[in-house]
Amino acid sequence: MSDTTLSEPTVGEVVRARPSGFFGDLASVASRALRLLPRDLESIIPAILVPLFFLLVTIGAIQNLAGDFVSGLDYKAFQLPVAIMTAVTGMSRANSLVTDISGGYFDRLLMTPVNRYALLLGLMLADLALFIVLAPTGWPPSPGSIP
Repeated sequence: MSDTTLSEPTVGEVVRARPSGFFGDLASVASRALRLLPRDLESIIPAILVPLFFLLVTIGAIQNLAGDFVSGLDYKAFQLPVAIMTAVTGMSRANSLVTDISGGYFDRLLMTPVNRYALLLGLMLADLALFIVLAPTGWPPSPGSIP
């Protein structure tokens, strides 16, 4: 058993925090972005309702027309990923990054030993997790549905 003692830094000695590594930084930035989602309901609710509205409008208006031009086209299946991507980009964590920059939190975050790539990739990872939650569960497809 080793005896570990803490000592005061000497004059002129620089004390630095131990970096946690790229994946640790990535996980902490992504988890922070996901924890902030419920606090940002004024941007989440319209970002879901607007694509849902346009999904219903375009399906109602164009589905029969698209079926006339291309036989066998399932327009609902074509339009649903567009609506999901529109919802995800509307709820993108880029807005929280702008808020962090304007509030000065991002400058303080840059002074920490966090990997710079993890700051942006963590937000993208949070967007990916949001996309997975919003995507309908249709995977794996049933054997009868594969053409």
